[in-house]
Amino acid sequence: MMYVILAGAIVMNTIYNSINNHVGKTRLSGTAGRFLYLTFVFAAGAVVTLGFMAAGGQGMSAYTLAMGTIFGVCHVAATVMLVRALSIGPMALVNLMVACSMLLPTFSGMLIWSETVAGPQWVGVALMVVSLILCANVFGGSASHVTGIGRRWVAVSLCTAVLAGGLGVIQKIFQSSAYTGEVAGFLAVSFVVSAAGAFLAWRACAKRGGATAVTPGLSWSFVAITVGAGVLVGALNHVNLYLIGALPAVLFFPVCSGGVILCSAVVGRALFKEKMSRAQWLGFAFGVAAILLLGNVAELFS
Repeated sequence: MMYVILAGAIVMNTIYNSINNHVGKTRLSGTAGRFLYLTFVFAAGAVVTLGFMAAGGQGMSAYTLAMGTIFGVCHVAATVMLVRALSIGPMALVNLMVACSMLLPTFSGMLIWSETVAGPQWVGVALMVVSLILCANVFGGSASHVTGIGRRWVAVSLCTAVLAGGLGVIQKIFQSSAYTGEVAGFLAVSFVVSAAGAFLAWRACAKRGGATAVTPGLSWSFVAITVGAGVLVGALNHVNLYLIGALPAVLFFPVCSGGVILCSAVVGRALFKEKMSRAQWLGFAFGVAAILLLGNVAELFS
């Protein structure tokens, strides 16, 4: 049953990414417009998580308030750093750095919570890294594709990866605490802080002359897409936190991240007509093998 829930989380995450892909390519342009969209999404997610909190009659301790605030701030910071990294470096390498951030919560499970890592899972981690390199098409294109990368880009990209990985560690810490019953409050605070942070980032971008402030037309279709994305990501975070508390970090983070990458490749090909190179298809195959090893699938049939 746990693997069914994990598969559901991968599907939900893929749908959410597909919505963002559609909105980003067809309805928004400019950094300010993207931050405004995220403000709406996080606000809708906050309403959902507040509803969960009210329905469950959960209280909120100072610990939950603090952890939710930290998570929300890190979420916005990771987004801001990602936008900055993309503005000064190639997208393929930025995406590779962010995707490899899953290794931080994976190994934190071994170092902090003494979770064991079997031999096949180590092989799976190595294969997942190879898969990410191939899928990001790092070695494709001309040499000019990577020109202009300096220490500033490396620093920003590393910060992005650390922040993204830190989000998973924060979730794991909270789920391992005595306040795990206040998960709805944790997520509610996180979404409220994220919405406020995204709104402030939008205002800052809109005021700067270098950023194009594009406000999306508030049509019914845009409202429906935004609310749908917010509801989905709010529910998805509840599912993720449940799985983080129920599964070892070495299983959840690589399998979920890798599964989303592989599903996104399929959806991108089928719905958005995005093409993949031979190297990326090879990376796809390595990713499937890595997921089987990381999940110790062989043990299910033993």
